[in-house]
Amino acid sequence: DLKTTEGLVAHRYIEKLFEEGREEMVAFYEKLSDEERKQRITSAICEKGAILLLSEYKMELHRFYTCLDSSVSELMKIIARLNLVPTGCEVELDVDLEGIGTFGGSVDMMLKNERGEWVIFDFKWSESQSYMERLKKNKAFQLELYKQAVLKQYGEEAKVVGTAYYLFPLKKLYTRDFESTENIERVELDDEGLQRNL
Repeated sequence: DLKTTEGLVAHRYIEKLFEEGREEMVAFYEKLSDEERKQRITSAICEKGAILLLSEYKMELHRFYTCLDSSVSELMKIIARLNLVPTGCEVELDVDLEGIGTFGGSVDMMLKNERGEWVIFDFKWSESQSYMERLKKNKAFQLELYKQAVLKQYGEEAKVVGTAYYLFPLKKLYTRDFESTENIERVELDDEGLQRNL
């Protein structure tokens, strides 16, 4: 599935940027030339999506490069706008959650605000409005599980003040925890969501 492949490449590209820039990822990214960004995208494609290099995907590959580059550029602006500092990509969680048992997962990106409180981003290579709907109806179970796992793994002093889906093709962050601004959409609970308790 091409969309799944593109999602894997996007995740790997972000992970590579974090590996190089760490907590200074945004500043590191801003200093990269167009050619340096393209080289890193190509490296991620070679690792996670070599099928995109086949001749029959030439047009798709060009579209993908453009979309991923502009989407990651917008993601970096969002991180800076929210005054967040990336602390990890593909962060492994392995905890026992009450009522669930053993939970293992990998958080796409963990960040901290200026008060040292956690924020969780879940990346999607999708244009589906279903992620916004999950937030509206209080059915964002994956984000809630990540939140509970982070609290369990990092102890009682840990505080998660935000979770969000970032949809790469739309260049948009969907959340219930931050105010709407450019490329950030705050999703309010609808009547069904107000009645549901995660």
